[in-house]
Amino acid sequence: MENERNNLIKQIQNNTNRVQQREQNGFVSVVYDPHYKKIVQEVYDENLKKLIDLNKKGSYTKTLQEIKDTFFQNLKSQFKEDLSTRNIKYCLCFAIGMSTEDIAECFGVEPRSVYTIRHRLKSKLNMDEASDLNLFLRHLND
Repeated sequence: MENERNNLIKQIQNNTNRVQQREQNGFVSVVYDPHYKKIVQEVYDENLKKLIDLNKKGSYTKTLQEIKDTFFQNLKSQFKEDLSTRNIKYCLCFAIGMSTEDIAECFGVEPRSVYTIRHRLKSKLNMDEASDLNLFLRHLND
């Protein structure tokens, strides 16, 4: 009885370890700066994993994996003031083309809050209302 119990515990631990390894190996970032690499990983871990639609999740993940250090350097140079980690995460989500509804779902906020954040970021960048923030942010990765 004790042996069976120990074997089951080992099997559970092995399976848990395998799942964790798959999750960790499933996302690879090309960002080298440790601070920004952590932010990219958090966007993946905390946000993209919440999405139910596997097609969207796959597309967003692929685009997120293409974000480079130059994105963060260019982002920092565009803003006159330092951005909070949360705002950087929103910028990443906009840059990878996430829909407002998906961003709201991932961050646990109302879509209206995402519109407000988008508006505030655009005003910090002195962008007019007609400008496309997502497109602007995507070009920061070039």
